Amino acid sequence: MLAIDFARQLTRSHKLSDATFETALKRLGDQGVIDLIAAIGYYAMLAVCHVALEVRPKKAILNPGHSIPQMIEDAIPGRQPVCGQTGNR
Repeated sequence: MLAIDFARQLTRSHKLSDATFETALKRLGDQGVIDLIAAIGYYAMLAVCHVALEVRPKKAILNPGHSIPQMIEDAIPGRQPVCGQTGNR
């Protein structure tokens, strides 16, 4: 998958192959490539902060039986339901 290959190259070697860049440019356009690079950089920065601060998820997040919205609700007490979810489990 393009986005995964793109992210792996950026985060592992800090550069992109010409083929990956050209494929991304054809599929996503200039703005899409910029957005993808920005998103990858943002999440890489969050990962570095979490490692440096030794942030660990609550056990509820690690429950594979929960949906993503449910995991978010479990992790953040008092958070409003996600994506139109009613909070019903």
